[in-house]
Amino acid sequence: MSNTPNSRDLLPPDAVAALRWASGTAGVIRGSALHAEVAQRMAARLPLFREPPQVWLDWFPAMGGGLAKPLTQTLWPQAQCRIHEPADSRRAKVLGRDQMPWFKRWFTPTPLVWRSGQAAPVDLLWSNLGLHAQPHPANWLTAWREALRVNGALVFSVLGPDSFLELRELYDQLAWPAPCQDWMDMHDWGDSLLKQGWVDPVMDMERLVFTYASAHDLIRDLRLWGRNLHPHRFPALRGRGWHRALLDALEQRRMAMPDQRLRLTLEVIYGHALRGADRQSLPVTQSIPLTEVVKSIRNRGAGDMA
Repeated sequence: MSNTPNSRDLLPPDAVAALRWASGTAGVIRGSALHAEVAQRMAARLPLFREPPQVWLDWFPAMGGGLAKPLTQTLWPQAQCRIHEPADSRRAKVLGRDQMPWFKRWFTPTPLVWRSGQAAPVDLLWSNLGLHAQPHPANWLTAWREALRVNGALVFSVLGPDSFLELRELYDQLAWPAPCQDWMDMHDWGDSLLKQGWVDPVMDMERLVFTYASAHDLIRDLRLWGRNLHPHRFPALRGRGWHRALLDALEQRRMAMPDQRLRLTLEVIYGHALRGADRQSLPVTQSIPLTEVVKSIRNRGAGDMA
């Protein structure tokens, strides 16, 4: 049985493009209204867990805007925060150390960094809008289990299949390849968690609608949020003529709206679950030939008669 749901297996995101986005400094998301809004809604779910964590982990904070720690400090003032950001350049940018003079970096302590296989399991793991950009999400789910102690909590968010409806409609009208990858729905994510042994997964979703006063503002946010990871996207570089055509099409749509504002719908899926215990292997069984069983029964019968 595959740990990756069938809907994702049909058309996974481009693996090379996903890796480039996950490892380059362009993937450090700052100042995103989307990520800030989603992070706040994730933080609102944290009091559902009865036991406050002693140590918790922010998984790939660059993708989530580095917003977890400020939102949780008032809730867990005594908890230790660790980050998992493998790329040195991204980690320095997330921590703001790339902006420090060298002498200040030397004397400024670095927050604890969590590395797989080199650190004790944590009590809670946070991942904001990162999992949907992975070509093999089951790998992240496995890594999350390794990072968490048994009964540790997972809190995450991903984009859902109804995201960018208006942009998809426009691209279809212009006969252009898809503007974004395909995303799984919340039922597939829940099934994936269950298949990997997570306990009591809870999934819910909502639609956020962003409005824009100009096409330039909309495109600015799209560039900030990520990249088009669709495997059948336009394979070459776009020219200025195409860019102008996109702006003109968006502006025409904006002018046709009653309030003359563009709209962009995003479906956000929220999930939380507990790390279940590792599955125990089946007990060792012993095979006994039927002839030996019959022989044993006969011997017992002979002994009773005697």
